[in-house]
Amino acid sequence: MAHGPKPRSYHQKTPAKMRRLALRSALSSRASEGAVYAVAPLDWETPRTKAAVALLDAMGLKGKTLVVMERASGVAQRSFRNIPTMRIVEARYITPYDVLWARDLLFCAGTLEIVEGVGRERESLGARAS
Repeated sequence: MAHGPKPRSYHQKTPAKMRRLALRSALSSRASEGAVYAVAPLDWETPRTKAAVALLDAMGLKGKTLVVMERASGVAQRSFRNIPTMRIVEARYITPYDVLWARDLLFCAGTLEIVEGVGRERESLGARAS
């Protein structure tokens, strides 16, 4: 064919403000349900899944749990990764899908400030460019 059909992508990017609003409303929804927990820094010396399971049992967390860490590499991350109902994410990469997937959210120390500031950094960069 001389002028046949050409492949076209209909993909549209979601605006940044809408993504930030979705994350805020998902976190707000989980907080109103009482499903948000915060713990002190997890400073285990060796990666032990038993220690992670003991922590979850002590807090009464069962089922799908999202663990939000400052940095996803380390002893605590290796302790949680063997639990099938866990998802581990760095605070700066948290998405509304992760929040809505989990029944409970477990924030390690210092991550709440990072999650609050995720959208603000980009807003301030955009304001300077204008």
